[in-house]
Amino acid sequence: MSFTPIPAGSRREAVLDGLFAQIRLLYVRFISTRFGGGLRHSLRATYAIVLRDATARFGHRSAGAIWMIIAPLLRLGGMIAIFQFLGRPAAAGDSLIIFFMTGMVPVFLLRHAITSAGSAIKSSSMMNFRQIGPLEVVSARVWTELVSEVVIVVIIMMGARAFVGLAITHWFKQPLELVMAFVMLSYFVFCISFLSAQIGRIFQQWSDITRFIARALFFTSGVWFTMASLPPELRGVIKWNPVAHLIEWIRDAAIYGFESDLFDPWYPFWFGTVCLFIGLVINALYHLGGYDVDGS
Repeated sequence: MSFTPIPAGSRREAVLDGLFAQIRLLYVRFISTRFGGGLRHSLRATYAIVLRDATARFGHRSAGAIWMIIAPLLRLGGMIAIFQFLGRPAAAGDSLIIFFMTGMVPVFLLRHAITSAGSAIKSSSMMNFRQIGPLEVVSARVWTELVSEVVIVVIIMMGARAFVGLAITHWFKQPLELVMAFVMLSYFVFCISFLSAQIGRIFQQWSDITRFIARALFFTSGVWFTMASLPPELRGVIKWNPVAHLIEWIRDAAIYGFESDLFDPWYPFWFGTVCLFIGLVINALYHLGGYDVDGS
């Protein structure tokens, strides 16, 4: 298949020029509105905070970037070693790498996001600027964690292809469904992180509590198992965990030979939406009460 450029001065080029002109006009009109201008400012502020956080975390400390890659590799290797020692195959599919990665990514993404967001408002110096609020700060933290997890997944995928011959296509059984699952995961993580940031404004010990929550999620969200492998009584308990539904959904879309009808894709959405609403209420109460970001 060859690409044929559009001839200069042709009717098709004129149509495209007119289309692009209309798109630019709509964009100018949109950002001229109060909502559009606010959204543009919020996105630019979030992008600036992401760059600042990334520079602070990795820019002057190469060891931090190296550990970001080594830590998940050690976790993955340890979990595979345990299963091989016990003689247990993957509970879904035939690859322990894909099975564990599809469980680890949601759990550790949520863990890092809620822990980081728990102190985001109190510790961020950017909150001293009137143009920057909790929404931008929390969004930046979540984006930083999302990008970090994507980089780690890509590195592990390339390493698995190079060293064990695991083809890239083995990670994507249903690409569109997988994208939808990760979009839902991202939304859920943002909602929980925003609530975590608001709770962190109230309780100074919240960051310590989030670590215990993260450990509980690691053992109850399906990193080690699938819902179908559990006894009915235990499955009924695990189904209250929205992360377990996300992991089951991701595995259903990613792993060949594995299908599940035990997850509800809307449960994480409504769970996250309720958490976001509670976070927004807390944030509104802070504004109405006239409290600053330190809660004084």
